[in-house]
Amino acid sequence: MDVFELHFNPKAKEAVLFESFVYEPENSAEDRLGSLYIVSQLNNALPQHSKFLNNLADIIKREYYYSLQRSSEQSLKEALKKANEFLSQKAKKGDVSWLGNIRLAVLALCPKSLGADLSLNFTKLGDCKILLLRAGQVFDIGKNLDSQEIEPYPLRIFGNIVTGKAVQGDKILMLTDKVFQTFEAEKITQKIANVLEAKQIKKIFKSKEDVLKEISGICVLINITPKTLSKQSLSFEKEAWKFKIPKLPQLQLPKIRFSIPECFSVPKIKMPGLGRPTFPPIKQKLTLSFSKNKQGIKKNLILIFSLIIILALGSFIFKKQQSEKIKNFQDKIESIKEKTIQAESFLIIKEQDRANILLQEALREVLPLTKEESGQKEEILTLKNSIEKQLEELNKIQKIDNPQIYSGSFPKKQELKPTNLKPLPAGFKADLVCSFHSNLYFLDKKYGAIIKYPYLGDSKWGDPQLWLKPCERAVQAKDIAIDGSIWILTKDNTIDRYHTGTYKETLPLNFYPKLEEPTKIFTNSQLAELYILEPIKKRIIIINKKGEIIKQYQSDKFDRLEDFAVSENGKTIYLLNRSTVYQIQL
Repeated sequence: MDVFELHFNPKAKEAVLFESFVYEPENSAEDRLGSLYIVSQLNNALPQHSKFLNNLADIIKREYYYSLQRSSEQSLKEALKKANEFLSQKAKKGDVSWLGNIRLAVLALCPKSLGADLSLNFTKLGDCKILLLRAGQVFDIGKNLDSQEIEPYPLRIFGNIVTGKAVQGDKILMLTDKVFQTFEAEKITQKIANVLEAKQIKKIFKSKEDVLKEISGICVLINITPKTLSKQSLSFEKEAWKFKIPKLPQLQLPKIRFSIPECFSVPKIKMPGLGRPTFPPIKQKLTLSFSKNKQGIKKNLILIFSLIIILALGSFIFKKQQSEKIKNFQDKIESIKEKTIQAESFLIIKEQDRANILLQEALREVLPLTKEESGQKEEILTLKNSIEKQLEELNKIQKIDNPQIYSGSFPKKQELKPTNLKPLPAGFKADLVCSFHSNLYFLDKKYGAIIKYPYLGDSKWGDPQLWLKPCERAVQAKDIAIDGSIWILTKDNTIDRYHTGTYKETLPLNFYPKLEEPTKIFTNSQLAELYILEPIKKRIIIINKKGEIIKQYQSDKFDRLEDFAVSENGKTIYLLNRSTVYQIQL
């Protein structure tokens, strides 16, 4: 891992203090907490503040490494508590000139218990930036902390922290605001994202020498590589432009000598003596026969050599095909891993929808690989299980081992008075029926027409009216629900919304697992959610009316779901499974 501390003309403004701090584990016991990085800035600094940033960083560092029994996340939280106490004491003594002037970013990187990934925990205060550079892309992973506000006395300066994961090849940039603005304007950030080596980074900065000499601030660049840590301090000053990267010492490996001990000496093997072979005298009459045999041997040798060449060529082609197959197989695995890494990046910046789509793509690609025989079978299954676990969490799937059986009784359905509806139009077939505000709605699946009977009171309904406009058709409907809009569950497993007689939208149902055979949809004007029953997946799904997942309930006991109902207050779902009614409290 390479770490660069870059100071840009730090003495240009006397009233502004800049400091960066890089703390590495000092012993093997501290290794589990990893490294700690701090970038700080104090505007409108007074003479008595000369050690302010150093003291603050020292408090954070000492508390972070204080207890080796805590996790990195817990240690960072405790360190920030101590920092808050330090600043609160400053305020109590009347020193509040730093309020509103402090800018600080704190980041901890530590190895996870398994694998080569690193645990990433960080917080920030003010307009400094924390960027993650991964696979040529730039993510502002600290942007969700921008809304943190300083709580009033007793002071609490540092609030929430963000957790995530870093992998080999990632780069992390911690920058003060002016440096960030220049990096963006000159496209330096994107250029760094696309390079790997320190020499290439040097060239990027050297090419921007004139611009960088004019700014003031700090950047800490962490390049996560398998290399041994190399800390490099760089200074960019207007008076003397300096940029030196010390050469890394060459790794000297000791020469290894070994000898075979006598107990492992190779025994000598003696071959039994062989008598001298004797041959019968060759007579003259065999000369012609020998000549013919010689021609036959030549033909046989040609055939043998031809066969050897064919076999060798076949073996070469087979090995090449196998090599290409293995390479393609490995490329697929790497592509899947890359998608999971990108998904984790989106999760860090709270873009769950994009992460969800990427993880579903990764799962679709990994499933065929689980059926192929290879030496990476275990790795593939582990990758598949990891993706499925992430998707289940992201899509809020709650698996219920023993769902509660409803033991109460349902209220008896109100007995309706017989009534006569005026006949439906000729050829119209009432396949689905639903009510809303006592009006009746009938849907013809074949023609996609909807007819409304307005309620007149006293169990009387008016003349049938075409609810959909003549140009509209709600075709291929499976089920219907009404809340003012009409929601159509289609045979294509989509949900279409119609309002005031016209089609409005199809909901983007991007949740996992994908809908395959839903059978029923329900909502009403009192509910903010849509409920979807899918017996084949043994689940009931709750989404909002934008198509976003709220909750999924799944159980092996739901082996024959036939119908469901939702209580008037929306707090309980009743599921009819065979002859048993289960209830789920929301």
